[in-house]
Amino acid sequence: MNREVIPPLKWIVRSFYFICIILPDSEKESKLRRISARILDIFIVSYLIFLICSDLSLSVFELNSAPFGFIIAALSGDFCSLSIRLVLIFKRQRIANMLQNIFSLYRKLEMKNKAKWHGGSLIIVFTASWIIPLLLFTKNILFVILTEDGIKISQKTLFFGNHTRGKWIFGIVFLFNVLLNQQLYALPGFSVGLCYYSYKILTLIIQKMDRNLKKKTEINSLFTSYLEFDEKITNCIKEIENSLSLMLLFLYTYLISCIFIVVTLLIRSTPHMKITEYMLFNVATFIVAFAAFYALSFQSVNVHRAAVEIERTVYKMCSKMSSSVNKKGDAVRFLLLTTCDTFSSKVLISGWGLFVLNQNFILQTTGAIISYGTIIAQLVGPHIVRCHHLQIVCLQDVVSVDQTDENKFPFYSFLCSSVSCHGDPTLFGNQTIVLYAKYENILLPLRYCQLSFDHPESIPSSVAQLILSQSKLNGRLDHQQFWSSLMTLSPPNCNCFMC
Repeated sequence: MNREVIPPLKWIVRSFYFICIILPDSEKESKLRRISARILDIFIVSYLIFLICSDLSLSVFELNSAPFGFIIAALSGDFCSLSIRLVLIFKRQRIANMLQNIFSLYRKLEMKNKAKWHGGSLIIVFTASWIIPLLLFTKNILFVILTEDGIKISQKTLFFGNHTRGKWIFGIVFLFNVLLNQQLYALPGFSVGLCYYSYKILTLIIQKMDRNLKKKTEINSLFTSYLEFDEKITNCIKEIENSLSLMLLFLYTYLISCIFIVVTLLIRSTPHMKITEYMLFNVATFIVAFAAFYALSFQSVNVHRAAVEIERTVYKMCSKMSSSVNKKGDAVRFLLLTTCDTFSSKVLISGWGLFVLNQNFILQTTGAIISYGTIIAQLVGPHIVRCHHLQIVCLQDVVSVDQTDENKFPFYSFLCSSVSCHGDPTLFGNQTIVLYAKYENILLPLRYCQLSFDHPESIPSSVAQLILSQSKLNGRLDHQQFWSSLMTLSPPNCNCFMC
């Protein structure tokens, strides 16, 4: 069969070029195309493995004693992207054959000239997949161009904390950022589009089968048509499960973890009512992940619903047909009803056999998300409200000092003694000082801010004046006077760990 006459195959194959995936374009793929696909896959997989190692290195060595959940969150996107790509690599031929077969069956049932391919839904999904990469692309470009240390920080994030100088580095950082955003966000989005469109075409095939069965007037023709369609639909389901089931598992892992993480961040930040780029990005991520999750879920459920309609149609047709004179007709009717009774149980979409996508799955997942959000809101709510009234400042130690020596850094030792029962202030390494804000005799940990004595402009002027005035007293800070003065300041922004 010539693939050129089936538009969706061309759309999908060409669209996947944008995420560095080369799918087979014919049954006899050229040797050059196979070699090109293999080289590209090796490069991308190596890069994703490198990225996982880089994130792990930064999490473990740059953030000493970092929480295990923080490391998992940092690696989840990389791991899922790598897993999805590996599935696409090893099952690329099987996926291409599956698409060819279901499109061919759909075109045959609808007739070549009357088939509606619903390409608009495919275009919408693929376009929506680029929303987050474009936002990150814009943010990274502005960060690199407008900030003095943008290139340096970007290099350290991507290359195990290392950096170098040179204008050509800008091009490398730019290229790696584009590739990173593409693989972490666009690749899962395109995979969602592939699954969504495959399930949509399968639903249309089953619905067409239902309409054809309703046209039958005799029990024998109804039985024959049902057996024919049953075999075709069962084969389609097997092909889809073999091709997309494992990828669907990783996709749902990615989407659900993304939704849970973003829900946590939004609930902890929303009460401040501050619109920042961080907030906007989280909102955009939540909307895209939420839409992808439910669009894919409902389309998967529609496959099962269409199969249930087949059963109902067969029952209605059997009841409407007049009773046969001989026993043969009754036997055919009984056999048809018996066979049809198990049809809907065979037409199900699953995630590698670990879960089945049906109405209960959607309800249970939605309930889990709502319950999780409610619990998080109850746990962090009181602390967030207090943040509005905190007088806060964060400093960063930029000198190598003995943290137990009060003479060298008395302000730090004062804070350590003040919060000794509230947690370890050296959790994230020796170069960062953890400060606590006081509110109604309650000490709350603050977010770690990049306020450096090497860059006075990064310190609020009111705080800088206070530091200078207090440090003139015998070269050291007076603990009580500095703390009481600090509590009277009103920094423009709240820098607590909830913000």
